[in-house]
Amino acid sequence: MKTLKCDMCDFVEKGDTFENWMSNLKSHYGEKHMDFMMQKSNLTDEEKMAGMQKWMSDNRARFESEPGKN
Repeated sequence: MKTLKCDMCDFVEKGDTFENWMSNLKSHYGEKHMDFMMQKSNLTDEEKMAGMQKWMSDNRARFESEPGKN
């Protein structure tokens, strides 16, 4: 089990896998960072997809570099 902070604030979430961690973090993002997410609404679909892919890649790298904790 790994424990990582949100990339935008000090909120901490746990997960066994990257996918599990991201799933657990989803409600936090929707509640606390909706304003940031809404700022992206004026981008083209291609820009949104590129931004999402970079964000996921960066967060996967953070997750994978974090040592596991039992």
